[in-house]
Amino acid sequence: MITNLAFSITSNMMQIILFVLIINSMLLLAAKIMLEDNFNAMKAQNVLINQEFGLINQNIKKINNDLKDCSTVQQAFVPWSLFLAGINEKIPAGVRLFNISINKNEKTAAISGFAVERANLLNFKQHIERIPYLTNINFPLVNLLMPHNINFSFTTDIKIDKILPEEAPEKQ
Repeated sequence: MITNLAFSITSNMMQIILFVLIINSMLLLAAKIMLEDNFNAMKAQNVLINQEFGLINQNIKKINNDLKDCSTVQQAFVPWSLFLAGINEKIPAGVRLFNISINKNEKTAAISGFAVERANLLNFKQHIERIPYLTNINFPLVNLLMPHNINFSFTTDIKIDKILPEEAPEKQ
């Protein structure tokens, strides 16, 4: 009877342990399924984030390339309008310019025109010699031989880096 009682207690204990293990297994299985679902959802979200990040990264690279292109264009830009305005401002009465040829690569200019009087031409020569971006002005003496109705021409080097918006010609 003790053996039956011991067997019965052992059997009941085994059943309880087995029942607890089954419940525990079911809970672990449910937890595993929930964790797998969460992992798969996070994985899908991570893929979307990576794709979106890739698109954003491509846009940033494109914008950076555009900015580099703009920088290159700006570095090559020469404010020729300021150059011409500076010369135009120095033209006195009695002098007309016919041609201004600019060679950007050689940084030179050839200027030709007409002066009514030699005094007008000398006045113009003095004015252009004060322009900071014109150097090595080659003003041939032949320009000064005639006293009236003078067709003149001269060449000059250009300091492109001196043609700056801050140095815009002042109105006189």
